[in-house]
Amino acid sequence: YMLKGRTEADAGRPELAHQMFRDAVVADPNSSAAAEWLGRSFYDEGRLKEALAALDDAIRLDPREDLKRFAGKVRREQNGESNFFEQRSQHFRIFYSPDINIGGINAASQMLERIWQDHRVFLGDAPKRDIVAVFYSTKDKFTGTHELTSNIAGIYDGKVRMPIPDRPNWETIRRIMSHEA
Repeated sequence: YMLKGRTEADAGRPELAHQMFRDAVVADPNSSAAAEWLGRSFYDEGRLKEALAALDDAIRLDPREDLKRFAGKVRREQNGESNFFEQRSQHFRIFYSPDINIGGINAASQMLERIWQDHRVFLGDAPKRDIVAVFYSTKDKFTGTHELTSNIAGIYDGKVRMPIPDRPNWETIRRIMSHEA
């Protein structure tokens, strides 16, 4: 189940991956690895509440420090992003702060799609699954949620993350997005 779950995740079929990891947990309820992979697959999809439940099970079975740190990261994100909205585009799942203007989100979404297309042409390939992007309304909310220094403009930690201010400089936003994507 574990190998099949990882194969499905890599192929861009997250629901099948979740099912394989769930089956692994059912087959061996004492497997911290199965619970961890289920949690990580939910995390990759932006399903933080479900990710934390599975990660907490994994920690109960094997209280490794690296797993505790990862669960702490997910918990901080859930606290900082719990009221975020979701929007989908062709290749992205976008989570964003409700105090960002929807026009800014739509512009950012279109920009991400153009960058995805440019990277696909340049690299000759593209990810098989949707890419998660998370947009914060202020730099303070962005850096605070991720315990970053204030000089960080964006990050990619498996997800594209950055602030979208009230009056964005779209050329700067494009450069940051292109770098992080």
